[in-house]
Amino acid sequence: MLELRPAPLATVSPGVPKILQEGYFVRFTDAWPDTLSHVKGKFFQVEKTNQVPHDLSYIIQTANYRDVDLSNATGGERIYPENTKTLYEVALGFKPGNYLVHFYIPAGEYMHRLEYSGMVPDVT
Repeated sequence: MLELRPAPLATVSPGVPKILQEGYFVRFTDAWPDTLSHVKGKFFQVEKTNQVPHDLSYIIQTANYRDVDLSNATGGERIYPENTKTLYEVALGFKPGNYLVHFYIPAGEYMHRLEYSGMVPDVT
């Protein structure tokens, strides 16, 4: 399977472990939208971390689906930061089982950015 990945919009140093730690640096590239000018093209250092568990549990019947909106929109889980000086890092986990999961970040934009399922990109 060939996966095309877009250029990263932010980098973290040092890169290990995967969860942000105090003292880590985060740089947001100029590719961020103008509506996020408070982070676009800027460099930050993590001063303090605070892990906040937010457990969601659903039983989904066979051949059914569930949309989960993590945003602050009406009906969403409201986990987006309201303070412009707060950076959230989200880690998702699933219990064992068979899943087909599609992520849209932001809402409406499919994270893998292929135009349709089963699409084979031209790599020539």
